[in-house]
Amino acid sequence: MIKKLCKNPILSAHSFNVFYLSNVVIDCLPKNTLSKQQIDDLLTAAVVHDIGKTTWPESLFRKSKNLLTKADWDIIRAHPAIGANMLRETGRYSEETIRIVEQHHERPGGTGYPHKIEPDLPVIILAVCDIYSACVEFRKYRKKPLSHEEALCEVGRFAPLNLIQILSTTRPKIQKMEECIFHETCN
Repeated sequence: MIKKLCKNPILSAHSFNVFYLSNVVIDCLPKNTLSKQQIDDLLTAAVVHDIGKTTWPESLFRKSKNLLTKADWDIIRAHPAIGANMLRETGRYSEETIRIVEQHHERPGGTGYPHKIEPDLPVIILAVCDIYSACVEFRKYRKKPLSHEEALCEVGRFAPLNLIQILSTTRPKIQKMEECIFHETCN
């Protein structure tokens, strides 16, 4: 699975960023909020959460939101379930990791996809890190990344206040991630 991600530089960089940011968020949570097993499953899911996107046509990665067709949206909304099935077929991932991958676009109140269900904390953490990272990364379909503040606003549409506070107060650690994204200066 990792080899599939590595073939797509956009997905591999994004997966690394989501993994890194997930670590930052987990480190800032009160002790025993998540068990060791939950942390392991969440961090594994962070690396492979977008594996379903490896089935997308290359053109979909470049399309701006306003040009997406209904068929494009159907493909986009299917990637969590497709990814979960891909992981399940390998027999190498825990059911919990697979569940987190499948639900990483679910939102409070059942407003997400693919199942429109209420997400639990590991899923919300992955969703927060996924959306924040996507906002601050370069993307072919927009002129420039969003600022830290703009990304926090995007995450604030669904995230609980404590996770937004973690993102806003861990700015130095996040800046390190952004420097890696923007300047490729990671050591």
